[in-house]
Amino acid sequence: MAKLFIFCFVLLLIGCKQVSPINDSLPLLDVSKEYPIQELDIHDIADVEYVALETNQESLLSRDCSFFSLSDQYIVAHSMKMGEVLFFDRSGKHLWTFCRRGAGGEEYHYIILLAVDFTAEECFISDGTDNLHVYSIKGEYKRTLHLDVGAYTKFTNLFDYNKDFLIGYNGFFGFDAKEGDNKNCYWLIDKKNGSLHSIDLITKRHISPRIYEEDITFSGGGYLAGFTLPTIPIVKNGSEILIANYASDTLYHFVDNVLSPIAIRIPSVFSSDPPVIISPILFTDSYLGFKVVSTKYDPAYPMKYYEEAPDLIWNRHTNEIQQWRMYDSNFSSKQNVNIPLTRVLSSNISNYGMIWYPAQNLLDRYSMGELKGSLKEIASRLKEDDNMVLVICRYK
Repeated sequence: MAKLFIFCFVLLLIGCKQVSPINDSLPLLDVSKEYPIQELDIHDIADVEYVALETNQESLLSRDCSFFSLSDQYIVAHSMKMGEVLFFDRSGKHLWTFCRRGAGGEEYHYIILLAVDFTAEECFISDGTDNLHVYSIKGEYKRTLHLDVGAYTKFTNLFDYNKDFLIGYNGFFGFDAKEGDNKNCYWLIDKKNGSLHSIDLITKRHISPRIYEEDITFSGGGYLAGFTLPTIPIVKNGSEILIANYASDTLYHFVDNVLSPIAIRIPSVFSSDPPVIISPILFTDSYLGFKVVSTKYDPAYPMKYYEEAPDLIWNRHTNEIQQWRMYDSNFSSKQNVNIPLTRVLSSNISNYGMIWYPAQNLLDRYSMGELKGSLKEIASRLKEDDNMVLVICRYK
């Protein structure tokens, strides 16, 4: 009897996530205001590494390589369509590539999502089915996790969380959720057996990033067309997870299985019709960056409200909000560059963001004498069909 009690108690600890209460002292993020523009040199707020990824027959990145995993030892890229997982060292030297794409039981159709556990040296790959295929970092098959996903749990974001769990966001739930469904979008996934443990963030109303759908029919059949905003409601900073559910006014972080509120957005997401949502782009110990995006659909310009949304940065220490306009002082002219983002990066080390410069762009700038410092030196060795140069930034 005592053993049974201990076993049940352990299960309770695994499945139970604490939720800290919301209080009146939380910072308020007013998303209706216009904020001052702050021009910043990328080198003033971050330690910058330029990493030219080695280009050879086995390491040439396809155009759909737009998400990277980062550790102290490795840079990992993957191609969704080609099914390749590419490992580089931190200097950009290509180490190896594996591809297990196929129709066999130990293979995947495509790489929809990739999460890398650098400590256990395992790669978790979702191909859009109910399974997660697990491989060593060299590509040897280890196991397949069958996820008891049901109707409302198709994962659209996946991160390594800790030694026991992945964390996943179910972006498909909002597509067909109904008022009062009370379903959760965030789950811990056991790395050994694939069992799911709900993170208790329940919403009665739901907002889907898919803001338009239409059944297209023709003589030979039909298909479902639509438009989905390129937004995400979950970002990783080392062991800290930011949860910014579209339908919630409260932003949370999730650390050591504790869900704690960190800020409240005003006005409420449902105070406008259609709703205006927050989409995080950057999350570090010091900064939370986000876009404020209307879910209105404009058929003539579907990306309008996303592209026109400014990049707002909340300083987590001072509670100030600014609109950042960034440049890189290794360009001789003040050319605007994108903010190094956490949203394109999964890292087990904190405070990192990333952008990249296409090789052809750097070659053009080099030929016009517009580069300085280490960026000029890197560009002098590039060829036009080389891989991009990563700009890996550790925020101060």
